[in-house]
Amino acid sequence: MINALNYGYSDFISDILDAAVWEWNIVTGLVKINDRWAQLIGYKKEDLEPVTTKVWQSLIGPEELARYREEIKQIFLKQKETYTIELKIKHKNGQWIYILDSGKVVAWDENEKPIIVAGISIDFTAQKKIELENRTNAQVLKEIIDNTKDIIYRTDGRGQLTYLSDSISTSLGYERKTSIGKFLQNFVHPEDLRLFVKYFEDKTSTFAPNEYITFRIKHHNGTWRTFETIASSLFNEKEFIGYVGVARDITQIQEIDNALKEQRAEMERFFKVNVDLFCIVDSEGILRKVNKAWETTLGYPLKYLLNKPLTDFVHPDEKGETIANIKKVIEDKFEAKNIIKRYRKIDGTYCYLEWNAIPYEDMLYASVRDISSRMEAQRQLRNEKEHFKATLMSVGDAIIVTDKHGIISEINNMALKLTGYSFENAIGRQFDDVYKIFNEKTDEPIINIIENVIDKKQAVKLNNIYLITKKNRKILLDDSIAPILDIDGNVSGVVIAFRDVSESKDRLRKIEYLSYHDQLTDLYNRHYLDRTLKEINKRKNFPLAIVSLDLNDLKYINDNYGHHFGDLALKKTASAIKRHVRTLGYSFRIGGDEFLAFLPNTSLEKVNQIVSAINKDIVCAKTSTFPLSVAIGVNVLESRQDEIYAGIKVADDKMYLDKGKAKKVQKQNPTV
Repeated sequence: MINALNYGYSDFISDILDAAVWEWNIVTGLVKINDRWAQLIGYKKEDLEPVTTKVWQSLIGPEELARYREEIKQIFLKQKETYTIELKIKHKNGQWIYILDSGKVVAWDENEKPIIVAGISIDFTAQKKIELENRTNAQVLKEIIDNTKDIIYRTDGRGQLTYLSDSISTSLGYERKTSIGKFLQNFVHPEDLRLFVKYFEDKTSTFAPNEYITFRIKHHNGTWRTFETIASSLFNEKEFIGYVGVARDITQIQEIDNALKEQRAEMERFFKVNVDLFCIVDSEGILRKVNKAWETTLGYPLKYLLNKPLTDFVHPDEKGETIANIKKVIEDKFEAKNIIKRYRKIDGTYCYLEWNAIPYEDMLYASVRDISSRMEAQRQLRNEKEHFKATLMSVGDAIIVTDKHGIISEINNMALKLTGYSFENAIGRQFDDVYKIFNEKTDEPIINIIENVIDKKQAVKLNNIYLITKKNRKILLDDSIAPILDIDGNVSGVVIAFRDVSESKDRLRKIEYLSYHDQLTDLYNRHYLDRTLKEINKRKNFPLAIVSLDLNDLKYINDNYGHHFGDLALKKTASAIKRHVRTLGYSFRIGGDEFLAFLPNTSLEKVNQIVSAINKDIVCAKTSTFPLSVAIGVNVLESRQDEIYAGIKVADDKMYLDKGKAKKVQKQNPTV
């Protein structure tokens, strides 16, 4: 005969703990979930029901589904009693959340076929570790304990193991029977041994505090796992006889979030460690039991809070409602949800507490959460919205605000001026109808920018764009587009800030041109050489010809004919270089009379032809006052293995050698 679960009592316990629980009826193929499980993935319970096996498994990430089915198969075959697996679950908003899911078969038919699987799911995404409460029902508590992988152990006074739970095998790979009799410290990492031994030595005192210690234990496969344990001394009357403790593997928890290490509350009693405020209130409104979180939140010692009327701490304006709520929950058997009231703290200030409460016999059981930060955030958000609206209308930049569907909800005067629309024509229209922008270089329209910002939840800055106004006028813009996030981090809209940069871009182009060009010769300058050398040195440009040129006798021309003629000589030289290099490569004036040219994909034969043409043009450019000539050095780099700076030096050296030859000839024949 099938043993039926006490579903009503399970619902009561799951509700008071706000836990996500489920029961799978294998015969009907339906999965029973509580409200918390539906909330875990963003739904109401009625939105999901009926939950079939197919629906249940469709929520699980595809990469985890095979592992999940294998775990189910093992408990069906009684290869193990329970399973625990980390799953990726699809949330209603399309994102994945991570849960730690544990379950076991709780009912079998007369043929030993599984009938019902029950389990609990813990959300790890919110980086909180929900500790279970002490159970008033032994059956529910047993189900929770049976789902744990914690190792329960007992030792004698020397630390020799006298008892181990079966989880030693699943957690660390050791056989239980062969491990009993060994010394517990033999499993501990050498670096943690001193702290570990001291922890247990301190436990020999009956006054030693009950606290956790974290240490590393060697797995049977040779790896090290991080555990935390809590232990107590055993006494036979006054004689110390050993230790009893519980050890939990927290390796996976640490990998999920290092902050969880600090909580160290895995095995403490539920009422003491939960971050939420738990309490039991009688029909007279007296606090009969509270957990440590009450003291943390309100500042009053637990002893002071116990047996006090709850209304002693409620804001005077809300005492009447609070009394009525307590009466309604207990007498009318009403489940209260999301009741928010103000409670006085020990320093006289008030915090906002949100209640979820259910009745049980003549008591009210409640889970309470401090939402002061959330309420303050909502208040600040309202203020920020008003501030934002006032700022929007006063800033000098053009501003457009849309909702998450791209419908314009706000637009300031500067935006109206630039787009050419009136306020009445702009509000309520699709953003792309008013703000039509294009790529300045390609003239391609820029579309779906709001969708991209919403999808990535990141701001986007667009440069080199232009706007076509309502009157088909073209305006160069810089703009930035950022998402507007609500209190839950969801995108509620988009804000676009833009400005007319037509004049500044024109000035910038002129400044940039002047900064990269020699004003006398209109060739690139040394500054631009430093900037483009990396581009010149790319693999695609080899073989790379380097030409170093130096105008002969510039000082002589300046000294004897004046700098005007010197400038004229430089211009004529530059013109000859540009004539033969501009379409093929890069040409620079890098000093007073020094020039440098780079010719990509140019052989030695080809560059010599170009150099000859340059030299010929320069000689032909002589004036009636003085002749012109240049010293030239050529070097061809065959591949990037040849260092470009060394290649330039080789070309320079050849140029100086050529210059020396010219001077020698001039001395021997002054008429040359």
